[in-house]
Amino acid sequence: MQGLVYLQGLIPIFLGIYGLLIAQDAIPHKPKNPERMEQWRRKYGGIMSVLYSLMILFGIAQLWFVHSDATLSSVSGTYSWENPVTGISAKINSRWQFSAQQNADGQQIYIFAERANRAVVILGVDHVSGFTLDDYVQAFRKRGVSSMRFADGGRYFETISRKEAWQGLGTAVNNANNRLDVQVVKVDDAYWRVVTIQSTPDTYFDQFVIQLQDALWGTVR
Repeated sequence: MQGLVYLQGLIPIFLGIYGLLIAQDAIPHKPKNPERMEQWRRKYGGIMSVLYSLMILFGIAQLWFVHSDATLSSVSGTYSWENPVTGISAKINSRWQFSAQQNADGQQIYIFAERANRAVVILGVDHVSGFTLDDYVQAFRKRGVSSMRFADGGRYFETISRKEAWQGLGTAVNNANNRLDVQVVKVDDAYWRVVTIQSTPDTYFDQFVIQLQDALWGTVR
């Protein structure tokens, strides 16, 4: 998989260099129709040089992301993290750096930040009696209106263990390019939530986010 991503970076670099050489009259040395080639360069050479340069930069950026990921993958394996509320442990990939802190409401939250700053996954819990799941979701959305923008009302469903759950997708208010994924599960009077904020989402990196989400949910009872 990683080799394919490397190739996705190299292809635009090679194509960009080739196109740039043509636009800058470096090749071909003996075109079949010199007059037509010269007319093309005069008309399109400038803008094509810019486009081919952008293509090269895109390929370089792609290679940088792959190199960054390879560096993170070289960090030794996993570490064990214990959910302080349930006492259940999970194996966490070492690409995720853990910290615990209090949020604006004074609640303890557990933060897993990807070392290349591509995603942050936050586990939290509220203990509330007399609330339905819908009551909690509406209150949570109202509380987070300044930082989270949801695309719609989300979806209610039942987990494999037959727990009531809700998921909402959207973006972060301070950066519309950051993808937001909020999952809430009701366990008796506890409302567990996993909030994921992910920049530059891609299929290759999504697997590590999902892996962490599943590990954290495995500590919830």
